[in-house]
Amino acid sequence: MATFTPNAWVSIGADDVITIQFGATEMGQGSMTSVPLVLAEEMDVDWERVRVETVSRHDPTYGNPVAFGYYGFPIMYTAGSAALRGYFNAMRQAGAQARRFLLDSAAMQLGVPVEELSTEPSRVVHAASGRSLSYGEVAATAQVPDSLPEVPESEFKPRSEHRQKDVEDALNLSRELGRPVKVIWSREDDVRDGIFRPLAAQYLGAALDADGQITALQQRVATPSVLSFMNEPRWGLSGNRDGISMNSAQVTRYAIPNIRAEHVMVDRCSRLAAWRGVATSYTRFANESFIDEIAHTVGADPLEFRLDLTRDNPAGRSVLEEVAQMAEWSRPREGTTLGVALSDYGGASVAAGIAEVSVNEATGAITVHRYWMAIDAGFIVSPRNTEAQMEGNIVYGISSALKERISVNAGSVDQSNFHDYPVMRMNEMPELHVRALPSDAPPSGVGELGLATTGPAIANAVFAATGVRLRELPMTPERVLAALRGA
Repeated sequence: MATFTPNAWVSIGADDVITIQFGATEMGQGSMTSVPLVLAEEMDVDWERVRVETVSRHDPTYGNPVAFGYYGFPIMYTAGSAALRGYFNAMRQAGAQARRFLLDSAAMQLGVPVEELSTEPSRVVHAASGRSLSYGEVAATAQVPDSLPEVPESEFKPRSEHRQKDVEDALNLSRELGRPVKVIWSREDDVRDGIFRPLAAQYLGAALDADGQITALQQRVATPSVLSFMNEPRWGLSGNRDGISMNSAQVTRYAIPNIRAEHVMVDRCSRLAAWRGVATSYTRFANESFIDEIAHTVGADPLEFRLDLTRDNPAGRSVLEEVAQMAEWSRPREGTTLGVALSDYGGASVAAGIAEVSVNEATGAITVHRYWMAIDAGFIVSPRNTEAQMEGNIVYGISSALKERISVNAGSVDQSNFHDYPVMRMNEMPELHVRALPSDAPPSGVGELGLATTGPAIANAVFAATGVRLRELPMTPERVLAALRGA
């Protein structure tokens, strides 16, 4: 069947099936919907007639044009909440080109000026005569030139709301057997022989002026280099600066004039990779716990202290104000306390979280009753998926902050399955309340945003309840009891 291919990203069949190429990787984060959806909306396509194909070969044409250009050309690489952010403009341009060419071709077929034509989902319409053509009908006779001109952004449609080890195992087995194989690790294999988020120890210091304002902040992080293990070519281009291990230690939304982030590289002789949220889950735990400690030291309300620190950052201040309103921060509570934290991700996205907790001082158990989170991640392409990502980040974060721990003895991992590596269960889930602030700024990523607020928000709430600071993750009952007894 004949197909019309106006550019590398989209083709139109005579049967009205629209095929969109997807250059990223779908891992449950919804990018395989949200990225093609941008093209489909710009092209004015009936989504029910869309088929998405994952690009099966490496071709710089389909590489992320914004986020991963450190080799000198865009590569097909999915990480850092960068899929939608990186492909957004390319998808809009591809959809606009296809729509413009369909309009031009339909004008020739209908013999009318192109200015008299408009589009409805998957149709070109001439309202004056009542005639219309489906995209497939236009595609059946259209002639595509070698290249199409770029469409100016002013003509875009208005926006609407809408493992290395297992690979090696497979290769070795396939070579021995002489045929394709599929390798599935047991959970025990995965827990014991998988790749781990790095261990980190941190030191923080601050200087305050006579008014209690922070004038300098130091954060020293002793942790291995993840980048040198998981991506040696990229490490070679990094100048020995590991943005994976130090993610979010070197930047802040706060009005602090002097910031020093130091990476003390240690070798733990372990297999390493980035976990969801990359390093923010430990750098922000330390940073936001420390900010909270400073607030209490100067006698300030932790929320008001952060609002003052974000006086020069409207997005950071807005999410703090929004989440405070959602949680009714100033309302007195009986038997529970609140803790707040702020974290950004990827430079442009920012989240604020508030945890409501209680602490059983006899057992050391922390219960998270409710969690609120507000984000600013630019224009929200897929609202329902954005909510799912926010809730997923909270679940990942709370589970990690309260439960998940790997220990190694004599070179072997002690844990093997959920009986000794517990994760959050359904009956332990708090009420979740999430909100994305409206914005016309370009989308900036939600897949890992907000996870880093969970650990410090919980720890700060525990301090509000007990007067004890928890400085280690996970915050297990044993560690809580030890902290309470040492107070």
